[in-house]
Amino acid sequence: SDGLLDLRPDMAVKDVLLPADVRRSATAQELVDNLTQGVRGHEMSDDVTVLALRRKWNPTA
Repeated sequence: SDGLLDLRPDMAVKDVLLPADVRRSATAQELVDNLTQGVRGHEMSDDVTVLALRRKWNPTA
């Protein structure tokens, strides 16, 4: 979570569901934007790295 938990301490528990605003993201980019909302223009004590992959659901797999 390179720095993400400093930005989003609400996610600092084991097996936490992503916040509702993040789960509703339509694209991987929107998910990253929602997770890092508020970081621009603020000085952080650590960098924040977020990588989002979206897997297409295949009911036959």
